[in-house]
Amino acid sequence: MSLTTCKSCRKPVAKTAKACPNCGANGHRSFMSRHPIGSLFLGCGVLFAASVIISAPKPTPSQPLPMLSAAESNAKIAKEKAEKREAKIKQAQEAEHNRNLIHYYAFENDMGETIKTASLESRNSFVLPFPHENKGGTFATLMFSKDAKTKKINDFLIALTEGQVICHYSDCGQRYRIGEKPAVSFQGLRAADGSSKKVFFPPRHAKAIEEALKRGEKVSVELLLYQDGSRTWSFEPSEPLDENKLLSEKPR
Repeated sequence: MSLTTCKSCRKPVAKTAKACPNCGANGHRSFMSRHPIGSLFLGCGVLFAASVIISAPKPTPSQPLPMLSAAESNAKIAKEKAEKREAKIKQAQEAEHNRNLIHYYAFENDMGETIKTASLESRNSFVLPFPHENKGGTFATLMFSKDAKTKKINDFLIALTEGQVICHYSDCGQRYRIGEKPAVSFQGLRAADGSSKKVFFPPRHAKAIEEALKRGEKVSVELLLYQDGSRTWSFEPSEPLDENKLLSEKPR
């Protein structure tokens, strides 16, 4: 007969005894001997938990970020600055290209005639004195229109956003220059509505400027302004004037 020790009185007692004959305690048997079925389930649970832990994927240790030397760090910063600078330059070039594009549009006048027009804004501007000062500067625009049927120039003018051009009916002396050629003087025509911001070119000079724009050449126009002397605006089309594109434009 196998014996064990009573947990209460510490005296020998048979393992099969339900209670200690000395003190009457019944806790001398182990949990497994007292609850064999429960012990079986407990053992199965422990084995299952152990198998789950063993089969679980082990976490991959994170790779430490490489440490850059001072020279590598400076080179990286310089590269990022250069890329940002190039992006800004490209953006400015695209804006300049778009601003120097010739714009085409068409409309019908009061007589039902379709008029084709083209316009080109100057590359430069001037801040004029009071009362014509403008924070953004005064730009000029070359504009001309053609009759859709005859394809002849109706009007060719230069218009300012601000300012007052000295242009009287009897005296409207101005100048223009095509490319690197000598400047040409001409007697401008005053606007019929009396506007002091517009000067019209006579037909011969209008045709010369039109041909220059078709070749994509630079055109400079010098105007005499009231209380500000002479100012020269430059026009450099990003693309040559396209007469087919102008004449194919539909009224909006």
